Amino acid sequence: MHSAAGILALALTGCVGGGRGREPAPISAQPVAARPADGQAVTLDGALPAYQRYALQHHPALAAAWARARGAQAQIDASGVWPEPKISAGYFLRSVETRVGPQRARIGVQQPLPWPGGLQAQRQGAEATAGAAEAAAEAAARGVYAEVAAAYWSLWRLTAQRGIVAAHLDVIRGLSELNRGRLITGAVGLPAQQQIDLAAARQLDALGGLDAEIDMAKARLRAAIGAPAGLALPVQSAPPTIIDARPALAGDRHPAVQAEGLRAQAYDAAAEARRDKAWPTVALGADWIITGARDVEGLEGDGQDAFMLGLTVSLPLWQRSYAAEVEAAEALAEGQRAQQRATLDAQQAQGEIARRALDDAARQIALYTDTLIPQAEATHQAVLGAYAAGEAQIAQALLVQRDLLDLRLALIQAQARYATAEARLRSLAAGEELDRG
Repeated sequence: MHSAAGILALALTGCVGGGRGREPAPISAQPVAARPADGQAVTLDGALPAYQRYALQHHPALAAAWARARGAQAQIDASGVWPEPKISAGYFLRSVETRVGPQRARIGVQQPLPWPGGLQAQRQGAEATAGAAEAAAEAAARGVYAEVAAAYWSLWRLTAQRGIVAAHLDVIRGLSELNRGRLITGAVGLPAQQQIDLAAARQLDALGGLDAEIDMAKARLRAAIGAPAGLALPVQSAPPTIIDARPALAGDRHPAVQAEGLRAQAYDAAAEARRDKAWPTVALGADWIITGARDVEGLEGDGQDAFMLGLTVSLPLWQRSYAAEVEAAEALAEGQRAQQRATLDAQQAQGEIARRALDDAARQIALYTDTLIPQAEATHQAVLGAYAAGEAQIAQALLVQRDLLDLRLALIQAQARYATAEARLRSLAAGEELDRG
């Protein structure tokens, strides 16, 4: 059986810790080397940056976004080029007899002459589309950064809370052993022991629930980084660092907002290119007619081939259709600009929400660490001491134990909220460079 001094020592050791005491141990101390999609291997050492670098290399949504960006970039060189010249050839099954001989065959070449403005608009549209795809990929990477941080700190919170609950369960078990000794001597009644056992059972249930939540959090983190099933996910023990500065929001410089603006420019260029369809187009042509000889002595020009230059002009008759195409492209551009404004408004709102959540979490962390937890610890020590001396009831000891547990769990919750909001704010900030390893 534990002595009263042993109970007090257990309550005051680092296993239950205070707001500034020892931190919970990581899930796994062994770092895991992950095979990268490209570049240097990323080692999951338990720190958040390693998970974010891993996600940049392995997340399938990011791979798809960057593949689309590469495809759009390659499309630039395929746009705004001149139409290919056309070569035609024909053989006269029945020769056309002329004064200088029969016409045997014809070879022709034709080169359409596009409007220069249309070609330029096509290339500008392709460049804007490529820029939009690249900006969208960068915005997706920032979103993954914030998503990974949220999943990581959720797993960290649950792991830290499990360590605290397990430590408090040890204290309750110590109280139970001390109380059983008193129960034998008749110093306390059976209801007191039942109260302690009920508190221990509730903590065991809480541990089981946390174990299930930890497994679910691991699954979410694996999905967030694009990792295969079974990959170990170590988590650091240290809480997030509190920062004083608040980064400024990127606003219209955020890649998600820029992507919408570039898509609008692409539609503007498409409208400009389609306006040229309402104008006639010209094609220059040349024909070579091969003529056979008549073998007539003294005939001037006998067997001389014929050459002809031609000009072809298109007749744009379907003006209503051309105007509809231009109107459609202009409407899409207008809609894209409206979407750009909506994206900007959403980014600013999310930034304000993240900043407010960050400030509130920082306030809570300071309150718990500097005031509430020290007060609860002092009360906890006093009540446990009084209970060990027989001057307090078990209900008082369990109540202060529960208060201290709730405050320590709330501190972990506030720290996780702070870290998640800080990561979200950074994903929306200007001048934030992603750590790509």
